[in-house]
Amino acid sequence: MVGESDNPGRRPDLPAVGCRSHIDFGTGFSGDPDRLPQRHRLRRHHPGRRLLSARSRRGLLQGCRLCGHRPCNHAGQHHQVDPHHRHRSLDCGQSVHVGLQLHRERTARQQPRLDLGEPVMRGRFIPGSRERGFTLIEMIISIGIFSVFAVIFITSVVSLARGTTQARVTSDSSSGVLNVFQNIDRQVRWSDSINFAGNGASGKRYIEFRLPAASSSDNVTRCVQWRFDPVGGTLATRTWKTSVATLPGWTVKLSGVIPKSGTSYPFQLVPATATVGGSPRQALALDLTAGAVGLAEVHMTSTYVARNSSISSPSNIANVSTGQSTTPVCNPTGYRP
Repeated sequence: MVGESDNPGRRPDLPAVGCRSHIDFGTGFSGDPDRLPQRHRLRRHHPGRRLLSARSRRGLLQGCRLCGHRPCNHAGQHHQVDPHHRHRSLDCGQSVHVGLQLHRERTARQQPRLDLGEPVMRGRFIPGSRERGFTLIEMIISIGIFSVFAVIFITSVVSLARGTTQARVTSDSSSGVLNVFQNIDRQVRWSDSINFAGNGASGKRYIEFRLPAASSSDNVTRCVQWRFDPVGGTLATRTWKTSVATLPGWTVKLSGVIPKSGTSYPFQLVPATATVGGSPRQALALDLTAGAVGLAEVHMTSTYVARNSSISSPSNIANVSTGQSTTPVCNPTGYRP
């Protein structure tokens, strides 16, 4: 017989009542040990105890292995036993209650059947699960708020980029225009005759003036010509000696010149006159607008007086029909293409 000293951790055995003892598993038991109520199911966490199979449990209910007697007591009364233990007959005269809770894991065949009905078909209820995620209205509101901030951010970036570009273009255009005005100022102030501005065969606008030998360091007379290209938006110049028959190439002084309508843009001759309120010397009026249209426009105007010119300068008289000088200076063949 197995006693408490063999396994201190087990629950105490009930006294043996013999081979004809009866085991009562409680209300609801139909004879199949696998269908015991929840409170009678075996537990397997207790160490040191052996787990019996379903076949062994059925054998215990059928009777003694040695004599075949049914488990009931001699008085015919039902005997209540510990539901965590099972009756096993050792012989026809005595029996013991052996604990069935062991440390060993059940095999796959002995595992209880898994109920997939609730987690698979109905889903296990999780507290707060209905509050998870976003509704359609919340999503629309979130996207709307995000769009507002995105528009503000993009607008700020575009404004910053636009301001940076505007400052850079304005700076470049201002430097270019100022350079052109300084060059023309140094040239025109020493000239003795300025032609009336006019258009060439290509639609470009030209103006020429002559620098006398007395105003040059090498005592050589030179001609200076400026050209405005409305299609390309460029302002170019070239200089040659009057004794040279071949004209040199053009040098671009300013890009990004914004074209405007009118015959006086960007060059205009102010002829010398003896009338009251007039000037006895010729002058060149320069009007330039450069940069980016609508973004960074630089506009400058100035009038330069030719100190060596006079009313008697050869190019001071204009042809009424053409508007050009009757006797132009610096006019070699093909000088206004």
